[in-house]
Amino acid sequence: MKASFGNRKRSMALLGLACMVCASARGQSTLAPWYTIQNLAPGIPTAINNAGEIAGYEYTPRPNGVLGAQSSVFRNGAWVLMQELTDPPGAPAGYNTYSRLFGINGLGQAVGYSDRIVLPTFPYDTLDRGVIVGRNETVLSELLLIPPDAFVHAISDGGRIVGSRDQYLDIYPDWDRAFMFDRDAGTLTDLDSLLPGPREDSRAYDVNGTGDVIGDVWLTGRGSRGFFYRESSGSMDVLETADGSYVYWARAINDRRQIAGTGRVNGGTGPYQAVVFDADSGTLSAIESPQGPLTVQSSADDINSQGDVVGYFNHDGLHDRAFLYRSGTLYDLNDLIPPGSGWVLRDAVSINDGGQIVGRGELPGQPYTIAYFLLTPSTPQQVAGGLIDAIKKLQTDGVLNAGNANALIAKVTNAIKSIDGGNAAAAVNQLQAFISQVEAFIAAGKLTAAEGEPLIDIASWIIAGLTR
Repeated sequence: MKASFGNRKRSMALLGLACMVCASARGQSTLAPWYTIQNLAPGIPTAINNAGEIAGYEYTPRPNGVLGAQSSVFRNGAWVLMQELTDPPGAPAGYNTYSRLFGINGLGQAVGYSDRIVLPTFPYDTLDRGVIVGRNETVLSELLLIPPDAFVHAISDGGRIVGSRDQYLDIYPDWDRAFMFDRDAGTLTDLDSLLPGPREDSRAYDVNGTGDVIGDVWLTGRGSRGFFYRESSGSMDVLETADGSYVYWARAINDRRQIAGTGRVNGGTGPYQAVVFDADSGTLSAIESPQGPLTVQSSADDINSQGDVVGYFNHDGLHDRAFLYRSGTLYDLNDLIPPGSGWVLRDAVSINDGGQIVGRGELPGQPYTIAYFLLTPSTPQQVAGGLIDAIKKLQTDGVLNAGNANALIAKVTNAIKSIDGGNAAAAVNQLQAFISQVEAFIAAGKLTAAEGEPLIDIASWIIAGLTR
């Protein structure tokens, strides 16, 4: 039987225990992943590295008493606020500094920018400067070699930093211009000058381990196009195909030169949708769901070394849903988190090589209130292991006697063995037998509905994944 998740009252404490990620995996699986979910409040995540460190920012009180963004890094399970940049000599009263981090490399070095604002004048004057923080540093420092009004978006392990800057005229038009800065060599590459014209804005958003850079350029009369800069050859390409399909904006690149973003296929006549562009082969592929192309609206925000893509899609024109695209299959991430969590995941903004994902969504019972999450993958064996832990707790608490607890544990243990052996059908049969046993215990008064139904929910969740 299938459990009806929406109509059950659940013991969330027990549910959380059953879904806890085990310290070591009982086995590996090529099935769709399961995820535990963590609320990242008060931080707002923008990027995650392979060590699970997260770049972002928090809102804290500013000198004028209002809340403003302050750079922060999530390490060892907690957000660490970066100290503010020192004010320039002679800064007037009411001078405020806002800072945000948008990229983090494998060394834990994070980059972003600060908005230096003079208030209460209007229109107010701003000075945007690129910033960086090292792994063990708590002080945010300016990248003084980057010209004023620089927005920094990403940093590679090799110290290459990309972003955009303008001419610091503060008059219209003052177009952004993409750049790459080599922190170790102290050299600045003007990527904008390599792009075709006529053009307006250009911005660089990501850089891979070999110095390849992607971003966007606004071509006059044609609109936005993604670009790809290959450092080894110094070549610059606009991301288009011979039939007229193109990347509208590019957001991330991996070391295999796979580029994730938003584009239009079918000769450029299709809808704007999440795409992946292979820079080596020159092929552009749309990300599609089992229902077909993501035709209403979708965007790919990040891609890891394995080619897993995350972003959001919207089928009804009203509600965004966070997705994972893996090995040609699109998953709604809302289907891969614990049942009963209450979260609604709206957008996945970054993924690391371990499969951890950060993004935004809505908390249980708080629709339209933005919250931010960290997803950590767990195998079906790990989820089943958490189910065993939940049963043992019921025994320890005196709810189940040893015989009844062992009867349930045996079925879950056999399901784990079947999954390890690649026999999903046998695992499903064991879990269905487990559900029947729990229902019998509820009917006999050995378990209350509040005690037994969370066990059924978890078993049903595993079955859904095995049969997906």
